[in-house]
Amino acid sequence: MKRIYLLFLILLFFSGLRAQEGMWTWMHGQPLGGGVYGTQGVPSPFNDPDRVYEPCQWTDAQGNFWLFGGNGINSPNTVLWKYDPFFNVWVWVNGSTTYGAAGVYGVKGIPSISNYPGGRGVGTSSWTDQSGNLWLFGGEGYDVLGNLGMLSDLWKYDPGTNTWTWMDGPNTVNDAGNYGQQGVASALNQPPSRCETCANWTDFNGNLWLFGGITSAMGTGPLNDLWKYNPLTNEWTWVKGTNRIGDPGHSGIRGIPDPLNVPSGRMAYAHWIDNNGNLWLFGGASNTTLNDLWKYDISTDSWTWMRGVVIGSAGIYPEALCNPNPGIDPPAGAENRSCWNDACGNFYMFGGAGNVAYNALWHYNALSNVWTLLSGHYQSSDPGSFGNMTVPAPGNIPPARDGAVSFNDLNGNLWLFGGMSLSGSSCDLWRFDPDTTCYHPVSCANTGIHLEKMNTCIPLQIQFANQGHGSSTYTWDFGDGTGSADSEPIHVYQTAGTYTATLITHSATATNTYTELIPVNACDLIVPNIFTPDGNGLNDTWLPIINDPSMVDTYHCTVFNRWGVKLYECGQIRQSWDGRIQTGEPCASGTYYYQISVVYKSGPDSGSIHEYKGFFSLAR
Repeated sequence: MKRIYLLFLILLFFSGLRAQEGMWTWMHGQPLGGGVYGTQGVPSPFNDPDRVYEPCQWTDAQGNFWLFGGNGINSPNTVLWKYDPFFNVWVWVNGSTTYGAAGVYGVKGIPSISNYPGGRGVGTSSWTDQSGNLWLFGGEGYDVLGNLGMLSDLWKYDPGTNTWTWMDGPNTVNDAGNYGQQGVASALNQPPSRCETCANWTDFNGNLWLFGGITSAMGTGPLNDLWKYNPLTNEWTWVKGTNRIGDPGHSGIRGIPDPLNVPSGRMAYAHWIDNNGNLWLFGGASNTTLNDLWKYDISTDSWTWMRGVVIGSAGIYPEALCNPNPGIDPPAGAENRSCWNDACGNFYMFGGAGNVAYNALWHYNALSNVWTLLSGHYQSSDPGSFGNMTVPAPGNIPPARDGAVSFNDLNGNLWLFGGMSLSGSSCDLWRFDPDTTCYHPVSCANTGIHLEKMNTCIPLQIQFANQGHGSSTYTWDFGDGTGSADSEPIHVYQTAGTYTATLITHSATATNTYTELIPVNACDLIVPNIFTPDGNGLNDTWLPIINDPSMVDTYHCTVFNRWGVKLYECGQIRQSWDGRIQTGEPCASGTYYYQISVVYKSGPDSGSIHEYKGFFSLAR
């Protein structure tokens, strides 16, 4: 007789089969499919965004991916998408499906459920701030009157309230902006209208940064101006560079920072931010494609030309994969906006186009200043190999493309979506599991903290991981009076609060300290992780329990199978599931996945949406 009832257990699950390191997995979307919206607000495994090129992209603190706009087989619309890698499903969250829709601006600074930016694409700048809000600036799209052109409006989206706010800038196209005095913030400052501004960063103080792009507001050409926006004061600062189009820049001496240095005017480049808060960009296009690598140090207000050739280069190709070599550089290219960071402060970059589109995946080690080719090659518009969806395989590789967008998940994997390939714009979604042995043969001084966790409720079990190699000792302080000397310890937080986890690493060349804030909530929701619907009257149903239902305004629970198919849905707190689908057919023994949304009407988080995700077992 089965009488098993276990309470909430936090483990790690990831959609699809777990890939071996160094493999690509085709996760979702048909290369020539797309445009399946479903019902707004309802996730479905059958939903897919349109086939798009250069949409806006963001990653939130929960590891979800977001998309807005983009060009494809149709004009861009105003749909905002969210992808949940845990369930491998897309959901249409906000916006209109009308192609070429004008923006609904409302009142500047006032959020409204009716507001949304006009449809846009072609390298719109996007950031995620420290509060989890999504920001976008400019791009090529439609203004308040439905006119098509380059934009300079600034928008903020609040996922908690599902509202857009027009924050700054004009609501019309092709505005010349106002540079003001370099280095001086002002409410009157405004970057000129532009697109292809895919180099943008959020610094450690929460400021938003953008560089260059192309404008048509003061003649048509590439820019090399660097701007900073302060969300607290709603002010822009022209920080660096010129206010001219086509400026040749000043490279100085390679590897030597200089306040006079500045990259040449360019558009459509790759970008990163390292663990020290430095801003990086690679390549792009001006009157030719480029392969120079630059670093900007905010503290010294200095650019440094780090690698590559400032006038463009065909690159130097390695003879084999996973072969770090100081003499190797990626070829000149643009539209290589698929780029990622790792926990060590190093960078990845995929695809882009020079004379042809590529599907090469590169890694750059910021400590050694060395590039490594990890995957793919530079054959002309390589068609790639999809394999089977959600099944990793050594032969899988995305087709060559440019203008794709990228996301990091909470487990350090790299995700790639859309872009333009030989067959046109696409909506396929890919995941790459990095092989750290491929490009860390010695050490990683920029070791960082990586957390594997499913929720934030006590008892909260976390797998701490550091993604560096070569350190001799590790000293962990979990912030609750306990610690560990293991390289990758597991720790359970038993009391609610916000903890600062600290890792100190020692190697032959460096000692480094890293911190991570960890919120641990008491949570009023308890979810069983197993039930046994065998009709014996004991543990026959699966029922999440909320300790104080009077605090709840709305409740919604959905259960999926491992393929993301919805099996059960309810909106009542005390309603349990008996392990059957709607037709009455019993589900087989196995693992099932839940998503629960709760809005509390009282307490410190009243009015905000709390999402709980996890899995449980059905045992017959």
